[in-house]
Amino acid sequence: MKRLPYVRQQAILDHLKEVDFVDINSLQKQFSVSYMTILRDIDALEMQGDVSRVYGGVKIQNNNKGIHDLSIEERFKNNIESKTAIAKKAAGFVNNGDVIGLDASTTALQMCNFLLDMEITVITNSIHVALQLSNSQTINTLLYGGIVRKSALTLVGPMIYEFEKIFNLTRSFISAKSLSAKSGLSDITLEESEVKKSLIRRSKEVFILADHTKIGTTSVYSVCNVDSIDCIIVDNQSTFKPEQLETLAEMEKIGTKICFAEE
Repeated sequence: MKRLPYVRQQAILDHLKEVDFVDINSLQKQFSVSYMTILRDIDALEMQGDVSRVYGGVKIQNNNKGIHDLSIEERFKNNIESKTAIAKKAAGFVNNGDVIGLDASTTALQMCNFLLDMEITVITNSIHVALQLSNSQTINTLLYGGIVRKSALTLVGPMIYEFEKIFNLTRSFISAKSLSAKSGLSDITLEESEVKKSLIRRSKEVFILADHTKIGTTSVYSVCNVDSIDCIIVDNQSTFKPEQLETLAEMEKIGTKICFAEE
């Protein structure tokens, strides 16, 4: 029995993570499908930013730590203590009656554990966040409409621009791959960056959740400048290098509040 397209695409991606490159004819034989079917699978993976088509085959987009767009399961394991501390600190800024935006970051997902008893409305593009909040009797959850990005179980695409017209946010909580004084907040996925921008546009206050590994770095897709950020919540001060603390000080001079979380 032939595999479903998503299952087959995930198997292709898993194989590429081991070998980095494979030719298309080999994939066609391995999965017993037509050449055109394999090309469609590769197109789908390429649109998600997971692979790049090269002459004669396909290769993983980038397996280097910090560049490759990891799955949410892989990201969830990274710096778990720092993310939990940041999430707890961030939840302290939420009040009953708020309408808040949560992006699809694993730090925002961690926030759910500290919000379950609150009477709030949450707007998110993360299916994981929506499922986590479904255990709450007091939270109303709205999913940003869009196309399912299968690698992360998020909703993305041009429909977000229509959806954003119907709500106003008290505050939003957003993370991304990189944060610097000069380049602001930036990410490695174009579609997710557009969702973050949308949440920022509709928010009275913008909170950025960033552990020490993200400070002083820059990624390819810009999300917002530092002057659009009201507060940056980071992990324990002892985890930062001197140059990263200088970066935080620069952002504070611009008028952005810096909050350190205790692990």
